Amino acid sequence: MVWGPGRMGSLCIWEISHSPAFELVGVRAYSESKCGVDAGDLVGIAPMGITLTCDVDALLRIDCDCIVYTAHDEGRYHTDDEILMLLAAGKNVVTPQGSRSYPSDINPPPHRRRSLAQPPTPARQPETHPRSQPAIAWS
Repeated sequence: MVWGPGRMGSLCIWEISHSPAFELVGVRAYSESKCGVDAGDLVGIAPMGITLTCDVDALLRIDCDCIVYTAHDEGRYHTDDEILMLLAAGKNVVTPQGSRSYPSDINPPPHRRRSLAQPPTPARQPETHPRSQPAIAWS
């Protein structure tokens, strides 16, 4: 699933559509103008049958292996609550956001300190390969 179909999210959608290793199962849009648009149409390829939506609850009901979180943050940490909500819902999340570099943030804002001090409790335990350990990592 792609969470945020802006510049980075659109590249992810395009890459997913061209790789037999991946299947797109949902896209979270933030603007009403993108809601209802087919993911393929958004990135300039044939329709994929996946309609962008602003309905977070509907997306959370979709079983997926991973959410690529590409919502625009600009280092203001306002996306922390949403990322933590996804993790608490039992979703695996990866993000290219450079602002996720704790503990290199010497003095993160209070909101960030609170969110990092109280990690979410997953709603379900993800299935893992016997040789891997589940982890939450801020990259």
